[in-house]
Amino acid sequence: MGSRPSESEQPDLMVAVDGLMAGTFRATNEYQDVRVAVPVMPAKPGLVLSLTSSKTYEPGPSDPRTLGVQVGRLWCAPASGIML
Repeated sequence: MGSRPSESEQPDLMVAVDGLMAGTFRATNEYQDVRVAVPVMPAKPGLVLSLTSSKTYEPGPSDPRTLGVQVGRLWCAPASGIML
């Protein structure tokens, strides 16, 4: 969610997995689901997930925070089957 005053000011959310670009998604003022497929790599447990906003926003003089995008929840699940 971008939480910007107008849709024209929405940032892009860039998602990378283990340093490789996995997708770019346009933020909106509503929460949305973003899915990124991550290949199974049994020899290398875990992953590094990076979320980057293309531009930031400062709400105003009384609120000088530099904001990117809001993440409501984050979860990982196998696409199919059971992972051991």
